[in-house]
Amino acid sequence: MTFSHDGTHVYLAAANKDTVVVFGWDKSVHKLSLEKTLSLPQGTYPQDVAVSKDDRTIYVTGQLSNKLVAVDVATGKTSQANVGAYPFAVVVSKDGKTAYVSNQGDKTLSVMSVDGLSVTPRSTITVGTHPNRMLIDAQHNRMFVANGDSDSISVIDMTKNTVTNTISVQPFRGAHAGTQPNNLALSSNGNTLYVTNGGNNDVAVINVSDKEKFGRIEGLIPTGWYPIGVQVTPDNQLLITSAKGLGTGPNKGTDPSNPNNHPYIENQLLGTLEIVPSPSEDKLEKYTKQVNDNNGFKQQNKVRGFNKESTGTIVPRFVGESSPIKHIIYIVKENRTYDQVLGDLKNPDGTPRGNGDPSITLFGNSSDDEQSVDW
Repeated sequence: MTFSHDGTHVYLAAANKDTVVVFGWDKSVHKLSLEKTLSLPQGTYPQDVAVSKDDRTIYVTGQLSNKLVAVDVATGKTSQANVGAYPFAVVVSKDGKTAYVSNQGDKTLSVMSVDGLSVTPRSTITVGTHPNRMLIDAQHNRMFVANGDSDSISVIDMTKNTVTNTISVQPFRGAHAGTQPNNLALSSNGNTLYVTNGGNNDVAVINVSDKEKFGRIEGLIPTGWYPIGVQVTPDNQLLITSAKGLGTGPNKGTDPSNPNNHPYIENQLLGTLEIVPSPSEDKLEKYTKQVNDNNGFKQQNKVRGFNKESTGTIVPRFVGESSPIKHIIYIVKENRTYDQVLGDLKNPDGTPRGNGDPSITLFGNSSDDEQSVDW
């Protein structure tokens, strides 16, 4: 969702509808009202919206059409131009003349000249793998790009449209991929960059002001499960959204025909909003320790779960050790927990098999179960 510059409208990209929904925003009562829907070419699959400097035109990324679509807000008229593979986010420069599009399938940004409905490809910038969100720092004529699969942030000089720095957000040197940076924000003074690391459940606090310490991670702030958004309020509080919140826990419903007794598993997965005052140096040190403990970063790339006395296991204790296991087959039954399907699973002698709870099994092995399953 994107605000207009005058703060009176909000635009929402509705991906599978090939539309952009336009809401009016009443500042006095903080309320959205649906105004209209703008139609895009079929097959666009819009992902993100940026607004022109004069608020008359919006620029929309078409993830399946590989286009940047310009839409006249008043008339709904559209034009479009080619960008890279699987475009995701779009931002517009402060002067309103250039749009940048992150291409998740190309490791590139498309640089586009824009003027109302006129959209013209200009050049491309090579960045990291799976670039997603971008953040413009107009004060310093630079842009930060989150590279989701490179675990890095590309720093772009917007006067030359070149990469000047690459900031690693790996938790330690040589860490395997998986930090998954996906969103960014700047402190009000522009000295600190905050990066949501979805794979590590934290926000990295990065120095972007001191030349000698530029790109250094000052610390980590713990979050809920898979953070995807961060904003900074005028009084320097952080607003952090986590897509999966605190997780689901067990689905203890026992009647699949009753939605209140047996909730759909995705309805148990609620996102969260975390409000964090900008941490002091001491507080950030404690937060960082908590993140390291939560993720086991001190063990680095070692295989976890074994102590020095562990013997006789076929699971390797250290990276590089061999194992007789050649393949692992993992079967997931959609929208069901282990207990719901296999909670009453037993061995032939009647002893429990697996760590299940038969009291919340929905599709058991009894002969009178209407939906019995013969395991």
